Amino acid sequence: MSTETFKPSHSARHIIEAVRAYGEVSRRLIAKETGLSTPSVTRLVNGLVDVDLLQIEESMTPEGAGPGRPASIVKLNPNCGRIVGVDVGEHQIQTAIADMNGNILAESQKPTDADQGGDVTCENIVAGINEVLASLLYEGIQEQPLRAISIGVPGTIDPVSSKVVKAPMINGWSDFDLLSKLQDRLPLVPIRIENDNNAAAIGEYAVGVAKGIDNFVFASVRRGIGAGIFIDGKLYRGSKGFAGEMGKMVWDSSFQFSPNSGLGYLESICAEDAVVEREKQALVGLGPDGSTSPTIRSISKAAANGVPKAIEILDSILQPLGLAVANIASLLDPQVIVLGGDIHYAMDLAVDRLNGTIENLIPTPPQVLASSLGDQAIIRGTLYQAHRDACDRLLTPIA
Repeated sequence: MSTETFKPSHSARHIIEAVRAYGEVSRRLIAKETGLSTPSVTRLVNGLVDVDLLQIEESMTPEGAGPGRPASIVKLNPNCGRIVGVDVGEHQIQTAIADMNGNILAESQKPTDADQGGDVTCENIVAGINEVLASLLYEGIQEQPLRAISIGVPGTIDPVSSKVVKAPMINGWSDFDLLSKLQDRLPLVPIRIENDNNAAAIGEYAVGVAKGIDNFVFASVRRGIGAGIFIDGKLYRGSKGFAGEMGKMVWDSSFQFSPNSGLGYLESICAEDAVVEREKQALVGLGPDGSTSPTIRSISKAAANGVPKAIEILDSILQPLGLAVANIASLLDPQVIVLGGDIHYAMDLAVDRLNGTIENLIPTPPQVLASSLGDQAIIRGTLYQAHRDACDRLLTPIA
């Protein structure tokens, strides 16, 4: 039976949403969550099993707290489709394809070629997606419909048009209609474009250190500085998609923003390019493998290895970052601040410094926690978002 022969209904959609939210759930809990009667849940679940969207398994654990018959567990059929998540970094595009239970089946790495123009980067994104799809066929994994794609990009996204308003690290991505270009190449598949820090925050909320925490801020230090904000369990983007632009925070009235550079006050102090320019002499030998091209990542790695000048430079980044975090905490009162990005090698040192700074600055400081996903935060966030989008459309026939 196919979805064309199964009559979709709001009740069936509620069933799928309950299964998506829990992962594995009993029919009794589905009835409680949806307000549907047990006979209605059974009928709808059986219909969704018939069209291969759901599976039923017998649990070894009795339903309820006491003894009794094992409960039937309902879950998504992992092979009812595929989802794709993409992390567009400054140098590399990481792509992952997963089944409908979120298990990654194949991955790809492609160059971003950020200096060659936005269209080239766009083509590389498409190439990465096609590569993971081809990998499944090569491995003999049964082909299933691609149901959703989510892409995290290092730029500001217009919340209405989904255009990339500005992505300074990628040449040509200014008012760039990435979504339309991708849809031309990948028709019939829902595609979502998301800011990379927002995607990382989604990842931490879904499967990371912020799981179960409804109010938190994900703060990232990479070549740029940004944040993803969760309020009452929902991502906050702002009216124009600029929420979380932590690098634009300013507390020096003598600073003047230059549209040419696009750098905010905090970025001008502790973003990667600013640090490298300011600390030219001290950074000699702190590049990757001892090269003369240091990065925040290589500095944090040297600091973790106890190199004194690297620790000193990292402290020069963390001190103003601590002021920014304190101001964010005073304004939003989050439960925790999750720290991520390229300083993960020295994360213990960084978390300790930030907690110490904000404890001295504000009366009720939130705890600063290290990201538990590291480099995988963005890809996990995009996969989670793609999974939600796919579930929203499971009862929509695929053309």
